[in-house]
Amino acid sequence: MSTSLSAFTGRAGGRTGRQGFSLLELLVIVGIIMLLLTISLPVVHGVQERQTRLKCQTNLRNFAAACHQYAMNHAKQEYPAGSVSDEDDDYVQVSPAVLTDLGPYGVTPESATCQSIGKQDWLFADDPAPYIMGTIYWLGRLDIVDADDETIYQSRQKYDYFYDMSSVTVVTCMAYDAHTPETGDSLEVDQPASVMPHVANTYGEYALTQPNPWLDGQHPDGLAVGFLGGSAKFVPFEDLTEITQLHRIWYAP
Repeated sequence: MSTSLSAFTGRAGGRTGRQGFSLLELLVIVGIIMLLLTISLPVVHGVQERQTRLKCQTNLRNFAAACHQYAMNHAKQEYPAGSVSDEDDDYVQVSPAVLTDLGPYGVTPESATCQSIGKQDWLFADDPAPYIMGTIYWLGRLDIVDADDETIYQSRQKYDYFYDMSSVTVVTCMAYDAHTPETGDSLEVDQPASVMPHVANTYGEYALTQPNPWLDGQHPDGLAVGFLGGSAKFVPFEDLTEITQLHRIWYAP
């Protein structure tokens, strides 16, 4: 008894079924892929931001340790002088001599730059005077009289056993706001008036002509801070203290 091939295949010619997907099936597959991407992207961004914060913490911990080693290796036990000039000390701008002083202890321009910001042209400039802006350095500076409440911030100048065992801020991620009336046109053209790092895995920079984002309640999630005691941590923004000079800047009390 013979059996035709079509009895096994279900149709003549040996074809076993339909070929490809219908349009509806393709739309369902694309929808599933888009849903998975929507779910996974925030997770990926969160991982990237945690890695960025850890890099900043590591760099600022090493920066603080380098300041301690520098002071201990000098007769007067002074920290590197961060002032740009004797007449005016804008904490955002740091003397390049700081990097020269700390270079032998492992500090580089890259490690002294907030990882959330990355390399920007305005971070390092030679005109009108040399300065660096990768982070905010708080030692060896002039004291600040707060423009709002006239409180005085005293910068640590030299090694002191009791202070160096405490959590005195040495260095923070670069974050500042110059949207203040007294700033006027004093900012350099290439320098943003406001820098906001560590905001949901990104950062923002704003010109003086733009609306002030800080007034709308925008701010960093926090800043990495290196301390004299040799530690570093990522401090939530609400736990930072604000000082107003030419710029509003923040440190960990």
